[in-house]
Amino acid sequence: MENNQKNKNSAALQEKIYQIRRQEEEKKARNLADRKGLPYINLGLVAINPESLVIIPEPDARLARAAIFKVIPGKAWLAVIDPKDPRTQKIIQVLEKKGYKEIIISIVSEHSLEKAWQLYKELPTEQKQIADKVEVSLQTVEEMQGQVKGLENIKQMIKVKLGQIPRLA
Repeated sequence: MENNQKNKNSAALQEKIYQIRRQEEEKKARNLADRKGLPYINLGLVAINPESLVIIPEPDARLARAAIFKVIPGKAWLAVIDPKDPRTQKIIQVLEKKGYKEIIISIVSEHSLEKAWQLYKELPTEQKQIADKVEVSLQTVEEMQGQVKGLENIKQMIKVKLGQIPRLA
């Protein structure tokens, strides 16, 4: 009986420590937002439109430590850890090229972003047909940047990458 009580107390203490750490993480994000003059948001308290997530592929979102949580035509709401991170800046450029004229950037905690990233698992995984364009992830571009030495090198890299793409019947 005594061990059972100790286990309950230990679990309660662990939960309390976890809650304190979470509060500190959110406070840190809120302070960063204040210093940057940007809004702070806790994605755990906001309805995230899962369809808005598909605008940025999950690997790119994780790499940039960002997530889109709401969109309307011409306007996107982007949650980020660090708005000055070069990978985040690339995401912003991609959004601008996709026609989002207004991008509202909010600062979030890592835990908050995890809430958004978990929603990627709920998205339908439909097979895309390759037409006359190819999508390249931000992660692939970054990996290839250091390997590019010239036009012939680029042609070879494309052949290698195309060989890795499964053919649709």
